[in-house]
Amino acid sequence: MSGPLNYTTTIAATKTAGECLALLGTHGAAAIAITYDHSEPTGIAFRLETPHGDREFRLPVNVGGMHKSLVKASRDGRIGPRFATPEQARRVAWRVAKNWLEAQFAIVDAQMVAMDEAFLPYLQVEADRGGRTLYQAYAERENALALEASHG
Repeated sequence: MSGPLNYTTTIAATKTAGECLALLGTHGAAAIAITYDHSEPTGIAFRLETPHGDREFRLPVNVGGMHKSLVKASRDGRIGPRFATPEQARRVAWRVAKNWLEAQFAIVDAQMVAMDEAFLPYLQVEADRGGRTLYQAYAERENALALEASHG
């Protein structure tokens, strides 16, 4: 049993974020921005040309989720406690996001999927509501339907 992907990385989150920007740029993103919360990078917003026109996407980098994963792996004895810090979680989360981007571009480059298809869950569908993604809108709808069904 091994630890989470990239858990031993020493590469700074800001360096990896820059690598993500470069990946997006070389694959045709028209506009790219890093999103921040309390001076910490939390994701990437970008615009891609699709068959339906330019579309905005927002890829979150969930450092809190990664930290929980590292803490659990440490508790389970799969990784040492030195890898279960918030700072390490930031480095690892960004490396995983970069790996995910590379994988998406690989299947797009291989013509297995279209660009917008690869990034569909992260399509921004409601800019006026904090930039909700298609996945967030779907999850909210499904939760509301489940709540209705449990009370009906």
